[in-house]
Amino acid sequence: MGIYPEGEKYSSIWVHTVSVGEFNASIPVIEALLNSAGTHQVLITTTTSTASSLVNKVFGDKVKHVFFPYDIPLILRRLIRKYNPKKLILMETELWPNLLSLCQKQEIPVLLINARLSNRSFNRYQLLYSLMSEVVGPVTSIGAQNIQYVERFEKIGYPREIIQVTGNLKFEVNYESSLSGELKGLFDKHFCKRMILVCGSTRPGEESRLMPILGHLRKRFANLLIVIAPRHPDRVAEVGKLCLQAQLKCHYRSEPWMWKEEPDVLILDTIGELSTCYSVASVAFVGGSLQPYGGQNVLEPIYFGVPSLAGPYTANFQEEVKALSATGALDLIGDEGEFYDRVSYLLENDQKREALGSRGKKLIESERGSLLRTLKILNEYDEAT
Repeated sequence: MGIYPEGEKYSSIWVHTVSVGEFNASIPVIEALLNSAGTHQVLITTTTSTASSLVNKVFGDKVKHVFFPYDIPLILRRLIRKYNPKKLILMETELWPNLLSLCQKQEIPVLLINARLSNRSFNRYQLLYSLMSEVVGPVTSIGAQNIQYVERFEKIGYPREIIQVTGNLKFEVNYESSLSGELKGLFDKHFCKRMILVCGSTRPGEESRLMPILGHLRKRFANLLIVIAPRHPDRVAEVGKLCLQAQLKCHYRSEPWMWKEEPDVLILDTIGELSTCYSVASVAFVGGSLQPYGGQNVLEPIYFGVPSLAGPYTANFQEEVKALSATGALDLIGDEGEFYDRVSYLLENDQKREALGSRGKKLIESERGSLLRTLKILNEYDEAT
């Protein structure tokens, strides 16, 4: 992407999302912006290559996309000069002092949406309270996920009058819109008679812990297909080696779907197809949670009515985990033994599996409404654009 060379000038609405999770949550907002932006371009910045690939896959040339240059003033000035943002929309907790200062100097409204402040971030900002003016002053409005986050933002210095509860945009995501018809067709053609366990967004140290258990499950359930989707696609070869060591026959999604023996494991080595895998799952495990990574998006499989498991490390999704656990649709497991017992129970009890998945799906439907509240905030600043 270079450093935003001079050339064609734009007038834009700028949305900054860090990684895949934040981008997915922002999709309903971006779709609404595209419908109402008028002559303005929608500029999306991300910091990870996987999020970048997903932006291109979901929106293509409907939006402008560049990588975020972190908080480097010289490059940020060039980006702002080139894309001329009329407002900046930040997702969750993206408080970059230099970026915010530049926006304040150029009178660009800064709107923090789907805002959250984890215990860790809250404690860190409290320690830096004397320096918070650098990120407090420039923020125009905050739409927080819940009242607890409202109180935390207020305690670190944000005026109460600029903060309101808007709810969690992750409940608004329509995962069906991103399904791959081709992959769904392949599942229907080749695996329609198999139960499917999806281990999604797995991280280093998790696959190696689960692999022996997955081998035992495969022996216990003769028609079980295991789908493993590493959080980072560059780790697929590593996961493949672990499958071979566990004597599990594996197949990569990107390879031609031809085999002498049906695979035990399908390894997802493509971007943007995890939702499709969840949509055909019998049971799901959401990774980043068995090791201390903070967890991944537990809403995605349950959106499709799939009862799910997660490990004990889910700090990044505390509210979602709490709500879904209360329905029974999400079960928190402490170790590999509990993983084996819970997956076995769910695979053996069709009615229970369907009932739990249905409860979780109904909860997600009941929590919607944050998109309209968020758009109301954004629309208040349209006159400035």
